[in-house]
Amino acid sequence: MIKVRSYPLKVQDRVIRLEERLRLQALAPAEWHAQIYRLTEDQLIGLRFAATTKLSSLPSRRWKRI
Repeated sequence: MIKVRSYPLKVQDRVIRLEERLRLQALAPAEWHAQIYRLTEDQLIGLRFAATTKLSSLPSRRWKRI
């Protein structure tokens, strides 16, 4: 029963990651596009709830720490 529930959740997480990567590619500067794939799953899921106006500044803070 647990396995039946875990598969849809993994698929949902994959869709969220894809949506956020596409959203970042559309809104972020071109020099960031190579770094978008460095964001973790948790960070991408967290970006789902970020306002579009703040979206471009959030990943830049993360990349400065690396």
